[in-house]
Amino acid sequence: PRDYKSWLALAVLERRRGDFAAAARCFKRGTACAPCNPHLWYAWAAMTWKDCNDYRAARRLYEQATTYCPRNAPLWMEWAMLEWDEARNIERARQLFAAGAGVPHSYQHPPLYQAWAQREAAAGNAGVAEQLTARSFEVAKTLKRAKGSVAQR
Repeated sequence: PRDYKSWLALAVLERRRGDFAAAARCFKRGTACAPCNPHLWYAWAAMTWKDCNDYRAARRLYEQATTYCPRNAPLWMEWAMLEWDEARNIERARQLFAAGAGVPHSYQHPPLYQAWAQREAAAGNAGVAEQLTARSFEVAKTLKRAKGSVAQR
């Protein structure tokens, strides 16, 4: 195949079959076709992290992904969760959450703030968690209003 959608579909099929090496080859071909497609990177890194338990390789994939797709807040969020939950690298995770929170407004992702807030609350930082939760609601409201104004045009 020459298009990323076909490579993504093949990769997902191989992943479901449990052939993670074949899936990785498909993801690699897909990202070569469309390096700025965040869905390919997300699926590849998630498989590497969650199915293959290879946190180092997943880290490298998230790093590449955010280089090619720096405005994709979900990629920053997933990388931050890997650092917090698996590597216990809390400060690095906070930097990554902050990078995701720093994407342009129209690319904001309310679940990023929710994920960050949950981790801060569990770490005993209730005030920070409260601020992040409030920010999540603000972002969601703003995105909803922006979507509505586009639909009215």
